[in-house]
Amino acid sequence: ASDVYKRQKQMFDRRTGIVSAIVMTFFYYQIIYSRVAWLWIFVPFLALFTIWFYFKGEREGRPEWFVLAGAFMGINLYFYNAAKMLPFVFAAYWIFLLMSPKYRKWLISNTGFLIVFVLASLAVFGPMLQYIWEFPQQYFARINSESAIKSNYVVLSLPFLNFLVHQSVKTFQMFLTQSSWYGYNNYPLVPLLDLSLIH
Repeated sequence: ASDVYKRQKQMFDRRTGIVSAIVMTFFYYQIIYSRVAWLWIFVPFLALFTIWFYFKGEREGRPEWFVLAGAFMGINLYFYNAAKMLPFVFAAYWIFLLMSPKYRKWLISNTGFLIVFVLASLAVFGPMLQYIWEFPQQYFARINSESAIKSNYVVLSLPFLNFLVHQSVKTFQMFLTQSSWYGYNNYPLVPLLDLSLIH
């Protein structure tokens, strides 16, 4: 939490740092996945460094910070598929800057830094991209097996959307009020953890 406070204070301000540290202290997702020590926990950890180096580069206008941000982005993409949302977060951020008259000029004048950031990410993640190109079936096997699109529903139909909403609600409840069917996602002190129920 203290590290989160320092990083958020540097990137934004003291208030953001305090709120972020408080949220991280009690954030169930963080507690569960750090407890089981899976690779998933590296996704927010490496994303934090990616964002921190990126904003440090924005403030100081030095290319080395963008190189480091890109390198951490590339490393993060190796750990878990959820990390692949981070490039889209940056893309949305750049679109926001482009749409804002206040920041558009900065974005255009610093396009070189953004290219350095992207190229550094590609350089680090490049070997995996080659593997994906050569062995797509192996790489996407897990995604395909878990994909809702492979269900019996027609994509974007009412039953399909109902299925997605139902699963999203169950996942949301898992972090707040109910236990997951998966043992490693257990919410503390709920029936799934009650050993007396195991026969």
